Amino acid sequence: MNNTSPQNGSYSVDDIFAGLNQRDIEQFYAGYQQWHLHQQIATLQTRVDDLYLQIFDITERMQTVQPSAIALATLARLQANGVNDVELLDRMLERGENWLDQTMQRLDYCEQLDDFIRDDYTQWCRHALEGAYDWIGSIQDTSTSSPAEEPSNDRQSHSRHRRKLHPSLWSPTHLLPQKRFLPLENRNQHLQ
Repeated sequence: MNNTSPQNGSYSVDDIFAGLNQRDIEQFYAGYQQWHLHQQIATLQTRVDDLYLQIFDITERMQTVQPSAIALATLARLQANGVNDVELLDRMLERGENWLDQTMQRLDYCEQLDDFIRDDYTQWCRHALEGAYDWIGSIQDTSTSSPAEEPSNDRQSHSRHRRKLHPSLWSPTHLLPQKRFLPLENRNQHLQ
């Protein structure tokens, strides 16, 4: 800025400042500070929005690779029992949630048997991956497929129960236990 003398017909800086009202200058400065603050807030808000988008993307990616609740429980259980082979655990997780759930049920069954696992859960997991314990599922399916009926004193419900259990006893002659082993011709005479 050129500070020229009043002789040239131009104003000096001192003359300009002297002509300004102090209250106007304070209001101008406060307005400028507020405008500058809004500019900074807008810049920061844009950065925050970008960070939220990044967080959302990362969260979505984490959910696609994060194990399910069953998988996490399986990992925790096996690691608590000394299975630390990461590749082995990964291979088990690759089998899927249903397989893991069934395998843990089979592990429950094996743990009930005395000295079956012998505290070598890593070896048990290797065998499970090979299908060595699949037979346990068929045993469990058989035991849960036919629910036990309540015993009854009623002779008809007893006969229905026996018919379900013993298809060879579907004839009414089983109601006569002392006569049921009679030859067929004698049985027919007895029933008449």
